[in-house]
Amino acid sequence: MSRRREIDRRLTTLAQISGVMGSMKKLAQMESHKVSRLLQYQQQSLHTIQRAAADFQSAYPLPESLPADQAGAVCVIWGSERGFCGDFNQRLVAQLSVLREEDQAPEASYVVIGRRCAIAMQRSGKIGHALPGAGVTDEIQSVLSSLIETLAGCSMGSLTVLSHHADHGGIRAVQVLPPEFTGEETPGFRTPVRLNLKPRVFLKELLDHYLIASLYGLAYESLLAECQQRMQHLDAAMHRIEEQSASLHSKRNMLRQEEITEELEIILLNTATLPGASS
Repeated sequence: MSRRREIDRRLTTLAQISGVMGSMKKLAQMESHKVSRLLQYQQQSLHTIQRAAADFQSAYPLPESLPADQAGAVCVIWGSERGFCGDFNQRLVAQLSVLREEDQAPEASYVVIGRRCAIAMQRSGKIGHALPGAGVTDEIQSVLSSLIETLAGCSMGSLTVLSHHADHGGIRAVQVLPPEFTGEETPGFRTPVRLNLKPRVFLKELLDHYLIASLYGLAYESLLAECQQRMQHLDAAMHRIEEQSASLHSKRNMLRQEEITEELEIILLNTATLPGASS
């Protein structure tokens, strides 16, 4: 009986854990749908800025004072603030090591986004600045404000963001600064482009908008990839709980059958010892 009660307690615990994980999965699904819509709008906004940059560049070529070698390089590793997302942060650290071995990641000042990622980065000894990450989309604005403030205090000639890509589930290193607008076809205007601002002032404000839009897009993509990986991680964990529960139910049934068999044997023995049972 005590063994069966212990199994019952374990089954109850597993059912409670499964319920909590189910709620976490639903929250991740809701957040995934929300950030997907915001990411689509952000990509459209970034595309508009890139088109404006192409228009500007057609009349006012970007100055040659933008190369990255004039100041230090900054690398932002965009990880997770919360757990239950598998090897999300460990893969970022591993990819950074691979890029460094292949000389594709320059010596840089590192800014780590997300408490969980900062813990994983501490083992590599490359952590510079550690900032809290976003668990939901409403927290991204605060994260970006802290990031911009941190970047403003760095001697930054180039900015690279290492983050998860939501579409194919991989990791990519995106060069944010200096900007690369070569993807846009340079339009040919019959009349000169006219600006209401001086070209240098316009370029500065354009780059500010481009930087903010790029970081927002990367933040949304990272959070979306995190939600997707969290759902996969929770699915796998819930599947293991179901397997354990099925195994425990089987053991419980076997124990119950043994108990019933023992009870029947006791009844038969008691019946055999009753007076007149032999007659």
